[in-house]
Amino acid sequence: MWRERSHVQVDPDTSAMIHSVGLVLALTLTIAGAWPDWPEESHYSGVSYGPTPFWCKPYGLDCLKGRSYADNSRGQNITADLSTVKSVQRINHDYCNLTNFGGPGSQVPCVEYWQADGKVFIAADNFCCQSYGSPGIFPLKVPQTNWMTQQMKLEPQLGYYKGEFYVGKVYNYTMSLTPGPPPEFKGKQPPPSKVGKIHFWYYASYPDKKPVAQGEGCVIDVSQSSQCTYDAAVYLFTEYRMFSAVSFNNYTEFELPPQCSRERKTDCYNRGGGPPPMF
Repeated sequence: MWRERSHVQVDPDTSAMIHSVGLVLALTLTIAGAWPDWPEESHYSGVSYGPTPFWCKPYGLDCLKGRSYADNSRGQNITADLSTVKSVQRINHDYCNLTNFGGPGSQVPCVEYWQADGKVFIAADNFCCQSYGSPGIFPLKVPQTNWMTQQMKLEPQLGYYKGEFYVGKVYNYTMSLTPGPPPEFKGKQPPPSKVGKIHFWYYASYPDKKPVAQGEGCVIDVSQSSQCTYDAAVYLFTEYRMFSAVSFNNYTEFELPPQCSRERKTDCYNRGGGPPPMF
């Protein structure tokens, strides 16, 4: 159970009321002033475009050649809880395609559970598979609060974004990487990627720098997605409907379901690509 961090119970006493209002104002300014950095603990929702999971089988994205976010042009709703304090994250997806890994179907609700040790599980109904952190497969850590400013380049010119939840000027943070595990990973290295560089971008609203959208693919900006070639990496992006600071009471939101605690689980990891080094 989480609660909005800025909520304060107002005491009837005048002095207490003034103190509470001052506390709310100070806390609101503190949170607002932190953007574009994310809060240490947050709850967000939005619409995600592209397949989930975005890979089909180990060692490559061959089955996704020629596909783009247009395969899921209407998008799917997502909600998520993130705690960098505990290094855990939970992402709820409207539907996922788990048929490549023995899952229950091609359009079923699923939940991603990101663990502090870098393991990531995908659960649906009575099914669970492990997508990162398996033996020999590199871990996937939760995004840090300042990932966009520490890893990405802020473009000198403001961009313009027209989406479902935001229309207007945006700050555009970009980065390009070759698919693969982070440099410090000591496990078995995957074969060289055949898809070239993958470009990442993150939009923050102008002038308050709150999350608008983020994505990745064969081009540096979603407006250029039509330029993707047949052999390019699949294009993915998410638009944020809401993003707010919260406080988690007991972190039960992040507990793995029983099916993910079994000794024998299906592997659904992607050995052919990986996250940026600090993710």
